Amino acid sequence: MSYSDLDGDGTFDSVRHATEDYKTFRAEMDTDGDGRIDTVVTYDEDYDSVTYTDEDGDGLADRMYSTETGEITDLT
Repeated sequence: MSYSDLDGDGTFDSVRHATEDYKTFRAEMDTDGDGRIDTVVTYDEDYDSVTYTDEDGDGLADRMYSTETGEITDLT
């Protein structure tokens, strides 16, 4: 597990979880600076990813994007 300060404000904005072989991992990020996770990206062993974003700040994913299919899905 690793933590990052993406915007340089002195607080952690991102956490990354990985398997021992780094074939699959998950990144959770605060991209809008409000102190809450709003984007989650999961990668599989082929490095295809699915991104979930909370666009309205309610803590639930509003949109999903898959690199494997190229599709954006509205989850609201």
